[in-house]
Amino acid sequence: MNVSDAVIESAIARPTALAALGSNWRALLDAESFNHEACAHALLDVLQRHLPNGVVTIRGISPLTALLCEQLAALPYRVAIDPLDNPTRRRQFCGMPLQRGSVGEAALKVFAKDDGEVAGACVFGIASADVQQAYALALARHRRELAERLNALLAGDAPVVIFVAKLAYYNQLRMSASLRRQGFRTVAITFNPDLREHKSGYFDDVLATDLLSFSLWLQGARGVVLHTQGWLFRYHIPVLIDAFLPDDGQQIVELMDLNSFFLPPDALPQLLPHMRQTWGDDVAALQQVQMACEQYLVHHADGIVYQGCRRIMDLLGGTGRPSRWLQFLCYPLPEFYVATDPERPVPQRPRLVFAGGIPPVNAKHPAALFSDAQLLDTVETIVGQGFALDVYNNPLKMAEEDYVDVYADHLALAERYPNYRFLKGELPGRIAQIISDYDLGLIVYDYADTLLVGAEHFKTLIPSKLFMYLEAGLPVLVSHRAEATAEFVERHGCGLAISAEQLRDLPNVLQGLDWLALRKGVLAARERLSMDSQVQRLIGFYRLCGQPHKQATTDLPHQLSC
Repeated sequence: MNVSDAVIESAIARPTALAALGSNWRALLDAESFNHEACAHALLDVLQRHLPNGVVTIRGISPLTALLCEQLAALPYRVAIDPLDNPTRRRQFCGMPLQRGSVGEAALKVFAKDDGEVAGACVFGIASADVQQAYALALARHRRELAERLNALLAGDAPVVIFVAKLAYYNQLRMSASLRRQGFRTVAITFNPDLREHKSGYFDDVLATDLLSFSLWLQGARGVVLHTQGWLFRYHIPVLIDAFLPDDGQQIVELMDLNSFFLPPDALPQLLPHMRQTWGDDVAALQQVQMACEQYLVHHADGIVYQGCRRIMDLLGGTGRPSRWLQFLCYPLPEFYVATDPERPVPQRPRLVFAGGIPPVNAKHPAALFSDAQLLDTVETIVGQGFALDVYNNPLKMAEEDYVDVYADHLALAERYPNYRFLKGELPGRIAQIISDYDLGLIVYDYADTLLVGAEHFKTLIPSKLFMYLEAGLPVLVSHRAEATAEFVERHGCGLAISAEQLRDLPNVLQGLDWLALRKGVLAARERLSMDSQVQRLIGFYRLCGQPHKQATTDLPHQLSC
């Protein structure tokens, strides 16, 4: 399944990018270059040749499983999924039943390391010789089709922005929708096929591929504009893309969770044992690579977009070329707005809501790393004072059936307090409408007295949930510990920043609020900060970053101070 070294080396345009990755760059590239779509086609091609119809078991749950289910649904097979060591309580996945120990006439292995014996069945896996041969053909076809669709978009008269991401990326949806209203065409490149639905409807096209296939296409592309996601332990992706990017192309990298902020170097000796639980035994070396990648991007990316306050640029050393940095937040999108009446009655006990992802605390997510993104103490403090609070967890995290195992503490709290609910959330197109019935949106966590993990992360970030609350018409209740967010909310008159002591005295704090002024402040802020009113700054930034670096020293797009 490997492309020859000669082909890859001939496609590399910027060797300096590989230097940031070190001698292990090829392994990093290979790890991001498995093509799920081509593998699904290969497995089904071999299956149909050996078993035209019958009973099939898919072994394991992965993005490949979902693609297989989609295609098997239209073929003459009865399908079951054996989840193997996945502890899920779901009874179905993608419309197919889950049956542990299921044995069909044929078994499809979705994991390369699946060494399990399957008695009495034809077994087809990623490592099978006939599957590899079919994969090579399917991958070549995928790359032709990828090039055809991307080249067709670029051949038009409209300017094109290609958004690239591996993980969920809510800001990308908002930017794309607004850019299209300004005459741009946009395409989403995702390296995770599970996120196609998440992105559907916001782009002119959504293409699931792999990093190498996309990078090889770049070799022949001219004048492309890429807007690429940066993420914790994923900063090697934009650096690898930069290695293949022709000189007349440009890559804007959006800094999201930063390794240097979330896992600060001075805390690594204490953090490493816990980091190994989450990211594996080689995490120390991987952390070094990510830090090097961050610095490469700071100094070499055509442009940097960041979702926080200017301190991010200062701490990362970006002040040497400030024209290449743009603060651009997850601004509210008009089609997500909910019409609300600022003069509606205020209940005696306002109802609070938190919408966002809560990481579980378990062996894979130790408390030493993730406790400061938890809510349990905050929830009990609020509901114990008689306030109703609902949490809408990120819908992309896991199936709701598995909450009983993963979020047992939250569900136990909901049993004790009838005014608390822990629920599965919705995607951006629906969540604002759902939470608009509440009175306050919450941005408060169980902050420790001293933050070992992510002190700068929490101080500098301005999260997407803030703008989700504005879309819903909700004033925001934010902790003083979230410094940039607290300052932003109070400056724009759309919420209230509180201390830990005030959280414990919430009835008195909320009793003195001018609800009419706050609600009007929310409506004014979301119009002033709407994505449609801000997108011209982004367009200007794209144009500026397309200039040679020595020319792009003036006309910096307006930065919103924080």
